[in-house]
Amino acid sequence: MWMLNDSFLSLAPNDPIGSKSTFVRNTAILENQQAELSLLESRHSYLDEGERLLDRWWWFHGGHVQGDLLSVVTTQMVRRGPRGWAINFEPTTTWITTLQWRTGRILKMQPAPNYGVSPIYGFSVASDQQWTYLYGNNHLYGRGTTENRVARVPRGRLLAAPTYWDGEAWTADASAAISILTHGTFACRLFVFRHGNRWLATAKDDEFYGDEILLFEAPQPTGPWRIIQGFTPPTKSGDARTCTYDAMACTLTPGSLLLWWSNNAYDEQFVHAEPAMYRPSFTQLTLAASAAKL
Repeated sequence: MWMLNDSFLSLAPNDPIGSKSTFVRNTAILENQQAELSLLESRHSYLDEGERLLDRWWWFHGGHVQGDLLSVVTTQMVRRGPRGWAINFEPTTTWITTLQWRTGRILKMQPAPNYGVSPIYGFSVASDQQWTYLYGNNHLYGRGTTENRVARVPRGRLLAAPTYWDGEAWTADASAAISILTHGTFACRLFVFRHGNRWLATAKDDEFYGDEILLFEAPQPTGPWRIIQGFTPPTKSGDARTCTYDAMACTLTPGSLLLWWSNNAYDEQFVHAEPAMYRPSFTQLTLAASAAKL
């Protein structure tokens, strides 16, 4: 099951945006064993906000699979300025969406125990044998997004009351949480995942304004995090008209990752004219040695 935010849906790959495509805030796509794709909803968002599409919507973040069930951290977003390409929105509340990932059937949506969004705990989610860790930022972009914090719950229980890392121990006091990694000047949003027994994370350095995708490693889920390698993704246009952001990864083989990122343009009209500029990119990344051995 592929779950995406902010997508243009079209029957033809090069249909112009706006005239022959539909803009949705979130999308769910099922892929079978033959790599055939089926879109779960073609006329509106998978989690639909109806006519409030451009003013209030849902975005997916990290999740946890347990059997046939997928629990996904979901934030409700609200527009705070004129409609358009600018980042003029903010999250208001955090929810847990439970669904059957094999069919895409939504079972329920419930407020998360840490209902507030400062930070969004669960921006990325990773688990060991006992615990599920909810990594979060203070915001999506801008001030506070260079800091990353972490909470944890018993494995898979995203609706349980979390405890927070205060630098020495886990505490129920959310205000005591410290940043486990602070990096960059505009944004450093850790996307944490497990690679065998290794704790790894990707982050696009300063998102729209940086050049590199950074790969971090830590000996334990709370850190300390260190950069073990970098990758400079090409922009879709090959020049400064377009940008890259939202780097994520998963295990491909024991020694490599599947790395993907989003592409966009600084000028909205450029993407409308060339919709291929808005599509994600994928590459295989060979892993460096473990930080514990460096």
